[in-house]
Amino acid sequence: MPESAGAGAHGYCTDEYIGAALGAGADGYVLKDASRAELLQAIRSVIAGQKYFSEPVSARLVSGYLRRNDPATDACPRITERERESSRASHSGSPTSGSPWDCV
Repeated sequence: MPESAGAGAHGYCTDEYIGAALGAGADGYVLKDASRAELLQAIRSVIAGQKYFSEPVSARLVSGYLRRNDPATDACPRITERERESSRASHSGSPTSGSPWDCV
């Protein structure tokens, strides 16, 4: 059975809609106000096995990626490898499961 590819045309450029589309396996995300030329480019890209995102969607994805990797906005503090090793060593043999730094 051949693999299928999909792209969606949406009116919203929000994290929730983009995330839902990508989570459902979309290979592209084009805004409804896209030109005919952009829609054709998106379709051709997805058929060729590439990803395609409208420029505002791409900008939002990159911005989200950068925010995710920004220590100032990170809910889980980043620690050095040495701090991680020390934490794990001090918790070895502890009845609790894992170190408080397991998320890093």
